Amino acid sequence: MRAIATQIACEAEDTLNDAATAGAAERMDATRVPETALMTLLGKWARAAETPLVLLIDDVDALVGDSFVSVLRQLRSGFINRPARFPQSVVLCGLHDVRDYGIRAGPEGKSSRVAGSSTSRPERFG
Repeated sequence: MRAIATQIACEAEDTLNDAATAGAAERMDATRVPETALMTLLGKWARAAETPLVLLIDDVDALVGDSFVSVLRQLRSGFINRPARFPQSVVLCGLHDVRDYGIRAGPEGKSSRVAGSSTSRPERFG
């Protein structure tokens, strides 16, 4: 998770001249609480940004197993905090459709899917 957060922060600094996000990633101990590291970094970035963020993550399907599940869960958990405390939109790009994954994360090979939260608020379109 630290590698993912650090890469996002480096890209923010390189492409947007956003040294604050890079500094936040460096100070963050992603090894201590990896299951919230990405969500925490994106939340800090969104709060510091002057405009709503749109994040594109390419090759997300290169992640496997627990790392992939953790990224999806953190993105799903942060969704309800947008746009003030989380990116307004997150685009996951890859060769495979993320919805097609049957993620094996349970004990003894039991399959479990990362699904939407029942507490997420519905979007209203005018």
